Amino acid sequence: MTDLPVHRFQGRDGLELAWRETGEGRPLVMLHGLMAGGAQLIGLDNGPVGVIAANGHRVIVPDLRGHGDSFVAPRSEGRRPRVPG
Repeated sequence: MTDLPVHRFQGRDGLELAWRETGEGRPLVMLHGLMAGGAQLIGLDNGPVGVIAANGHRVIVPDLRGHGDSFVAPRSEGRRPRVPG
């Protein structure tokens, strides 16, 4: 299952973010932890992605910004705190 194709879309700030999906049915988004990527969730033997997809769900596994196959903004861009006001 680790050979799922990587899909990409452009985020609001123009950076490219990646995601993978498998299965059919009601969608379920699974997020990876820090210092990991979506491929780690997919690549586990008998891991949660395969089991959930086999039980009738469309499992969507994004790579968060700067992780896995997603890009990260250069240090000078996009890292300013957004404070309401």
